[in-house]
Order: sequence, then C-alpha cells, then structure tokens
Amino acid sequence: MNEHFLQSMRIENFRGIKYAEINDLARVNLFCGKNNYGKTSILESLFLLCGISNPELMIRLQTMRGQELITGVDWKSYFYNYDHKKAIVLSGEQKQGKRELTISPMSGHLPIAYGPGIPTVPGNGSPITQARAEISAIEDAPTGLRYDFTVDDQSYQAMISQTIGQEGMGQINWNKPPGYEERLASVFSLPTKKYNPALVDKMLNAKRKSILIKALQFVNPEVRDVQMSTTGVLSADTGLDYFLPVDLLGGGPGNVTNIISSIDGAEGGLLMIDGIERGLHVSAIKPVWGMILEHSAACDTQIFATTHSKDVIKALTAVSNEKLLSDDDGNEVACFALEKLDSDEIKAYRYSVEDLIKSEEADVDIR
Repeated sequence: MNEHFLQSMRIENFRGIKYAEINDLARVNLFCGKNNYGKTSILESLFLLCGISNPELMIRLQTMRGQELITGVDWKSYFYNYDHKKAIVLSGEQKQGKRELTISPMSGHLPIAYGPGIPTVPGNGSPITQARAEISAIEDAPTGLRYDFTVDDQSYQAMISQTIGQEGMGQINWNKPPGYEERLASVFSLPTKKYNPALVDKMLNAKRKSILIKALQFVNPEVRDVQMSTTGVLSADTGLDYFLPVDLLGGGPGNVTNIISSIDGAEGGLLMIDGIERGLHVSAIKPVWGMILEHSAACDTQIFATTHSKDVIKALTAVSNEKLLSDDDGNEVACFALEKLDSDEIKAYRYSVEDLIKSEEADVDIR
C-alpha cells in the first residue's frame, strides 16, 4: 500500500467513542454497525488526522453535522460524554511512521451568548454572529482547544479559540504551526453533500471524462456525455436536444459523481464516504463498488466508507469475489463490524474477503 495509507488507528474520548482501536486497515474499508456506534465519528477522526495541523477543521465538523454557529461553539460536544477534563487522543500508524493528535480544552471564564443570531461562515478572526444577545457567564467552560501533535517524530502545537464581546459578537481564531506542511491529501464526502465542482472539473481536465460517464451509466444508462458549465454545474447528455443538470437526474447520479470525483480529488491520500448507498438502487450498488475498487486503485486512494445496508455489504463481497481477491490480498478490502461493549468501548471486528464470503454463504448478517 501507499506509504501514506493508514494501517491502524486509535480513538480516545472523541464524540461518542470512549475508546476504539482498529487494526489491519485495508485500501478499501467499510464500517457497519448500529446507530450511535461511532461510524461517523471514526470518519471524523480520520479527517482530523489527515489535517492534523489545522484546528479549523473542528468548526467544519460542526457545520458538516448541520449545527449552525450562532453565537458560540460548544467545545464540550467534541469530548466523550461532554467530559472535557479528559483529552481527546487520536493516532494513526503509517508505513513511514506515526501521527498522533492530542486535543485539550483551553479553560477559562467564557461568556456564552443566547438569543437569535445570524449564522455566518466562520473565518479566521471573522464574526460568527451579527446579532446582539443576552450574555450569560459559564464557569470553567472551554474557551477553545489546544492541539499538540506529532508527525514523523516531530512535535508541533496549534490552537483554536473564541471570544464573545458584550454585544454578543463572537470571533473564532486559530493558528497553524510554522514550518509544518501537510502532505496527506483527504476528502470527506457526506450523504447530504453535493459534488465539488472543482474536483469534477479537475477530473475532466485530466481527460478522465470516460470514467465519470461510465460510473453515471450505472445509475442512468441513457447518459452519453457530460459537460461542466462556467458556473460549476455538471450536465449530462441523455439523448434529449439539450444537456440536463446531473442533479435533476436524481440522487444516485449526484452521489456517484461525488464519489468518483472525490476519489480523484484524494489521489494518493484518503477519502471518507459517510453513507455510501445514498440514492442508489440495489441494482446499481454492485457496479458502483466495482468502479470504486478500480478507480481507487488507479488513483492510489485509500477508502473509508460507512453503511447501514446489507445490500452494500453483499455487493462488496460479490465484487471482491469476482475480482478474485482473497486473504492473499488482505490489504485490499476489509469490512469492520462495530459493537459497543458494556464498558462503552467500541470493538471493531474485521472481516476479510473470505470472511465476507463465508458469512454470505451462512446467511449471517454482520451488521
């Protein structure tokens, strides 16, 4: 595998995960499990490890979960059971070394503003609300987060914090350590996220249009060609007298466009896909998996995906079997069934391709 690929990872005190350790990661990894078993949190942990020097990603996690920033950030929500006394520790093993991130609260006397606000996209030092609000002081609430991280045996520090003035105006500031440059590419694909026009355009300019067309034909066989407008809208030729925006063809084409172009965008790095089956009919899941395995290998992209669907697991099993992947190719495909133990720790049970085939033959539902 690529030397940047993660071979294992460990999560402590993050979101709903008290402790989780996942070993023997493959190039394509699928996570399944019940609700609140930490599937999305695992992807978020990977996202933070990929952008280990950028504390602003913590804000992006909130917005990706649909939480609007009105007047302040609830820093406690990142910590297991809202207990910010215990630091978050994320680590990942790569071929060339280890990367580890410790996130600790910056405690103080934080004024929190309550009341109506106008959410804005937070930037470095930009207001996160434009509304006056009533101020209430909270003792010992985190005013921000401190990042202590190590990559290739080199240690660095960064931070993110907020201040709220007497008129309810909030500011978020963060810094990145000088001298550190991230070399691990990553993309986070959400089930509610539209395709990124920049990634699609990059794919088209790299003369990989045929790959995108082939993927779209799995969910709409009438697609013959695609084109990108100057406004970033991808349209498809379906035999009509005009091109139709892909978004008007249904959720499946949009999701396939998002996945395939994101594999391209994360070339040589990691791609996280939350809810891989969105908008896909059961008949399309298997060929889409085939395209994912093929294109991720060509782009040297490591895949981490989540699902609730038995059809997704069956399709991955069938495609892997047809491609003659076996335990000899143990670093190619793996499925991890998550379980929450009585200790509140998350246990990840690894299924190789041969394990998946045996489970399928025995009609065992590993979800």
